[in-house]
Amino acid sequence: MKGFTARDTVLALTAIGVTLAASNFWSRWRIPKLDTPYQAVLLTNGATYIGRMQGLGTPYPVLRDVFYIQTKVNSETNQTANVITRRDAAWHSPPYMILDEKQIVMIEPVGVNSKVAELINENSNPARR
Repeated sequence: MKGFTARDTVLALTAIGVTLAASNFWSRWRIPKLDTPYQAVLLTNGATYIGRMQGLGTPYPVLRDVFYIQTKVNSETNQTANVITRRDAAWHSPPYMILDEKQIVMIEPVGVNSKVAELINENSNPARR
């Protein structure tokens, strides 16, 4: 039985290098798992929407069950308060938003125990609408 030659070693190392490079390339393009019910989406225009992301990794992902945060000022005290508002409460009652992936700056999970999640749950209660 013949031992490994320098050529065999070079071929084996090349195969290992190609495998590692391909693995790194594909893992970089893997779509992240969205493991919370809601995600906060920051757009290039500075607007932030909160909803359920579908189609991440496509040119036009869809955000459903959409909310946004408004800052309201009490005219008597000048104190500000952040209020979460359903997007479908707008005049045209949109049931979803189609986004251009090129306009998305960042997507973050909304923690299930966060204040935002708490406000969404309160706002989702049909008795409160």
